Amino acid sequence: MNIIASGLALLLTAGSMVAPASAQSASDAKIRAALASLQHEFAEPLVDVTPDLLRLQQNLVEARRAELDGVREEVRKGQRNTEDILARAQIYYGELETLKVMTARSKSKSISEKELLKIRIAVRSDALAIFKESIEEAKSRFNAGEVTSTDVAAAKAAGLKAEIMIETLKQAAGK
Repeated sequence: MNIIASGLALLLTAGSMVAPASAQSASDAKIRAALASLQHEFAEPLVDVTPDLLRLQQNLVEARRAELDGVREEVRKGQRNTEDILARAQIYYGELETLKVMTARSKSKSISEKELLKIRIAVRSDALAIFKESIEEAKSRFNAGEVTSTDVAAAKAAGLKAEIMIETLKQAAGK
């Protein structure tokens, strides 16, 4: 059994193990966190980055960008709310980060974790700039009566989450 299959099997069977009642919820939370992390990070660390895989990820990023642009337009027309655009922006920037890391790994198999952290920080800094614009836009639209205070709060929360992640990565990179 290869590493990927054995890792997935371990994660899937771990959920069916019986743990003491006091440890079960903590164990379940760890498993859910591991699965969520694996879902986003799967293509990056576990698989050799081939030209086909890189092309597919590029196509995914382009599709996510088109989706983000479409949602932005729908928000402008009042068909969607601020949270929709924030959610799509997080997805887009997550896929873009994966693409940039995959590209770096395809160019240098021995790229250091510190260099990968720098790439992640750069992409997340770009995302933070977008979230800050969304905060200002949400405030303006709130003042015009177009959105609620919930939309403004959601934009602020997304911006704060992005800042926290950047600071965490900077600490990990030793900046």
